[in-house]
Amino acid sequence: MAHVFLDIETIAETTDFANYSKKSVREARYCGESSEAPEVQYQQRANLHAEFGRIVCISCVLRTQGGEIKKISFCSDDERGLLSDFFEMINKAGVSVLLGGHNIKSFDIPFICKRAIINGLKIPKALDYGTLPAWKMGTVIDMMEMRQRSGYLRTGLELLCLCLGVPSPKQSLEGSQVSDLYWNSYQTSAGTEDHRATLQTIASYCEGDALASLLCYEKMEGIEVAEPIVEEKKEEKNQTSLLVFSESDYLTWSKKEYMSTYKTFDDLMAWLKQNYSGVEAYERQLRDHRAKYELGMSF
Repeated sequence: MAHVFLDIETIAETTDFANYSKKSVREARYCGESSEAPEVQYQQRANLHAEFGRIVCISCVLRTQGGEIKKISFCSDDERGLLSDFFEMINKAGVSVLLGGHNIKSFDIPFICKRAIINGLKIPKALDYGTLPAWKMGTVIDMMEMRQRSGYLRTGLELLCLCLGVPSPKQSLEGSQVSDLYWNSYQTSAGTEDHRATLQTIASYCEGDALASLLCYEKMEGIEVAEPIVEEKKEEKNQTSLLVFSESDYLTWSKKEYMSTYKTFDDLMAWLKQNYSGVEAYERQLRDHRAKYELGMSF
């Protein structure tokens, strides 16, 4: 049975707090005793609450029986799309995987489930613990819980990594910076390669947290790994790190790439399959739109 360690990156639901539909509720519940301006407090902390934030990335990391690290990230502007893709993977895996992560029982899984409900999606059985408290989610491995050992004080992932000699995932970015990074990019370059590069940066950071949790687990459990932990060669990253976008992203982006670069639809599909994981799942939909591609029509 495989251990799949996951992490999520969350952002504020909006940057327009003045016209936010939940503004009065947010102010009444969280801003009453704060000395900060409500809009500042919202931008800094909204991503901690599923009611006021949303998910921009979900990353999963596992180690194969051969010792190789495999990564996959669902990262998109379309939260419903990335949740659907992630749920599809989880449902296909069924009972063959055990989920793990850092503070996953109290934050990641509840956040995912709440956002699924808000987006009208059915929660996979592997994530649906109903009203069970965190300490009864027995099949989920939580590194914060393991480190706490029934004590009071909790240990953050960065400190846990330092204690165990695991490389820190917080060297170039921190979770508190993701929301600003995303929104600055989205507002200035949505739909461009620059914004896609920002999504890749967020996905890489998210993968780093998930990987750190896996490595900490192996250290704490005394699991010896014969193979190298991480492949460092950047040019080979696509062999172990797979970035998956939603169907709508594929369709929009692929059309643009086709119109500017590829002479035939088959050339486009060959390029996508070579560079991006998961495109096969959308091949039928893309082929259905072949005539529109060739006529240069929008979807």
